[in-house]
Amino acid sequence: MINDDPSIIEPTLALLKQTFRSGKTRPIEFRKQQLKNLMRGLQELEPKFHEALQKDLSVNKIQSQIISTNYTQKAVNFCLQNIDKWVKPETTDVPIALGPGKSYIKPEPLGVALVIGPWNYPVADSVPYFASAVAAGNCCVVKPSELSPYTSNVIAELIDRYMDSDCYRCIEGQVEVAKTLVTQKFDIIAFTGSSEKGKLIAKAAAENLVPYVLELGGKSPTVVDRGCDMENAAYRITQGRFMNCGQTCVAPDYVFVHRDVKQQFIQKMKERIVEFYGEDAAGSEDYSRL
Repeated sequence: MINDDPSIIEPTLALLKQTFRSGKTRPIEFRKQQLKNLMRGLQELEPKFHEALQKDLSVNKIQSQIISTNYTQKAVNFCLQNIDKWVKPETTDVPIALGPGKSYIKPEPLGVALVIGPWNYPVADSVPYFASAVAAGNCCVVKPSELSPYTSNVIAELIDRYMDSDCYRCIEGQVEVAKTLVTQKFDIIAFTGSSEKGKLIAKAAAENLVPYVLELGGKSPTVVDRGCDMENAAYRITQGRFMNCGQTCVAPDYVFVHRDVKQQFIQKMKERIVEFYGEDAAGSEDYSRL
């Protein structure tokens, strides 16, 4: 059960802003250690994540590894491998009118970030953004989706147990918590979800001049021409369309098929769907659920 208590938001945000102003998250070694803590937590809690994703979305262990835990661990490791390069000042030219002198661009953390995760990729579309905020030297609040409650609970455990609580928090909640969060004066908001919700978040953020990053669903047409490898096309389209029950931003939405190979394509797709999920997908352990 996910509680819906917006009263915890303001004191949490006040604490994180105070921490950021203290400069605690700025040292590179501190950021690296927090990323290492996050990686350790992802590894130690991996069985819990698999169990939670199975309960929330009927995702089997192999799919959970491919689209959630392995992907997320690689994202955290990517931050660890590149953080020294990212924080290094970059020299730039000085206009003649302002010379003599030297100019450089120095990456600076923004402050306190808010990451709002989706329900369909509750780990892979929330924890990597959180890791990026940590690497950038920000404090951060993560709000997982209440529609994936078991996974939300494990994300909360991950942040509560392994991360510095003065700098990083997970706030679980439902609609009222989400609505209240986006009206607060965060320094940046990252949201993954529907275009409808994205517009609401953009509108709320604009009231406080808060910058935001939106990853929204789109349309992904697929073209099947006469000269293609039909076996390969059917395999790839079946995998992309039905993985995670079709809940993937870049899943093929519709197909343009040359009339000369239309029937052949339909037949191959039918064969591949049966191969992947059996005659009755409702009974397949490989087909996740909404």
